[in-house]
Amino acid sequence: MALTSYAYIIFLAVLILVYYHMPKYQWKLLLLASYIFYGALSPAYLLLLLFVTFVTYQSAVWISDLQVSGCVTFLETGPTDDSMEKAGLENKKRKILITTLVVMLAVLIVFKYLSFIFQNISALASMLGFHAGMPVLNLILPVGLSFYLFQGMGYVIDVYRGECKAERNFFRHALFISFFPQLLQGPIGSYGELAPQLFKEHEFDYSRAASGALRIMWGFLKKLVIANQIESVIGVVFAYYTNYSGVVWILALFLYAVELYADFSGYIDIVNGSAEMLGITMRENFDAPYFSSSIAEFWRRWHISLGTWFRSYLFYPVLRSNRMNSFRMKLKESGYAKLASVLPTVFALALVWLCTGVWHGAAWGYILWGVYYGVFICLDATMKQVYSKWRKRHCQLYNNPYFKCFQIVRTFLIVVFGYGIFRPADLKETGYIYSHIFVSGGGIPQLYNLLISNKTAILAIILGTVGLFLTDLYHLDKSREPLRMQIMNARPIVKYTACFVGLFIIALFGAFGESSFIYFGF
Repeated sequence: MALTSYAYIIFLAVLILVYYHMPKYQWKLLLLASYIFYGALSPAYLLLLLFVTFVTYQSAVWISDLQVSGCVTFLETGPTDDSMEKAGLENKKRKILITTLVVMLAVLIVFKYLSFIFQNISALASMLGFHAGMPVLNLILPVGLSFYLFQGMGYVIDVYRGECKAERNFFRHALFISFFPQLLQGPIGSYGELAPQLFKEHEFDYSRAASGALRIMWGFLKKLVIANQIESVIGVVFAYYTNYSGVVWILALFLYAVELYADFSGYIDIVNGSAEMLGITMRENFDAPYFSSSIAEFWRRWHISLGTWFRSYLFYPVLRSNRMNSFRMKLKESGYAKLASVLPTVFALALVWLCTGVWHGAAWGYILWGVYYGVFICLDATMKQVYSKWRKRHCQLYNNPYFKCFQIVRTFLIVVFGYGIFRPADLKETGYIYSHIFVSGGGIPQLYNLLISNKTAILAIILGTVGLFLTDLYHLDKSREPLRMQIMNARPIVKYTACFVGLFIIALFGAFGESSFIYFGF
């Protein structure tokens, strides 16, 4: 069931109608709707979703039982010098957590990476003159697996840390894992944020419903008018990459930057708008990322929920681990205090960005892309004190709006350059792109033919991109009310005209047909 299809609109409309007429059964209706939604993609996917749900549910309950057991012992006997029992309980909890994480990661490896691993083992064996005889796997990656696995693992870790209580009702837990707006592509939510909203009764609120509908329309416009039209232009360039060179590749990478943002943020607008119509607020996943003044800031504004997950469950645990603290102390004792404050952070960041690259897909291009950003992020962390001193000395320049524009353009160009690694995910194609951007002739005739043969699409892309740019520019000022709320609060003539214009643009310029969202592949 494509989110930009009539089927989804009908599905959502029927759900909302029943949902608000049966308030006592709302969370049960959401669970049923979520499984119908996911099962419509492939019934076989439901088995894996149920497996992940059961493992995370049972693990959290076991961990919670051990925590309760420790509290009961303390209440019965009071504080004692004997810490053996506490250590034993903590050890059991840790074993359950580690086992759960290993099982979840094993599922991800089997479906997403095992074929890639076998291919590379075979290639390495051939280089060494051996025949490895590795099996050929044709496993289909279940849509949304990377997202709901991470959500489930985050929940179990939160229960282990004592940040939330284990859900004792299996079906309620199943809804948290499978809630259909975030099931396929995020945003990755936390139990503490989402559960209280899922399980309480919601009364129909016209303003929230209308605001959600406007957001869905904006998501449709991003996906159909911008992302799909861009793909219709540059898809052929990437498919037959050896036929193009020069400025065609510069344009293709710039357009892909817009496409990826419009595609992914468009999805988030549709699902967040859908949840809003049901009275539920999910995490935001984007915050005008292409207006960032540094790479570190860009990744605080792009795919926010994934960055939050890695920060909470990988970066800080590694940075604050006993081994890292021991390493830090040894450096200080050896007289390397500055290194002690920098190296652990750099190591943790490098690990996070390696994992970020791997998370996006089983290809060397994604790994290299993760390393690419890891270098910039680690340099930023290493030079933090130097940057801070420079800002103090040159505060007038740093606060100059023209310098700010320079920083934004510089960051955007670094991001666009990185898409030459990310979009192909094949190092051979990446090498061709970078080696043919600046060539004699410049690809001007190819560019002319490409633009002339896609006149309507180019017009749609220009209109959509300008609208996207202006909307993000408007939302940079956090004191302003969201644009859709401004429309909601405007006079009826303004409100209905805005809705009509949006629907008209989608109908006139939208590229309909079979087209999935880019992040479904991750």
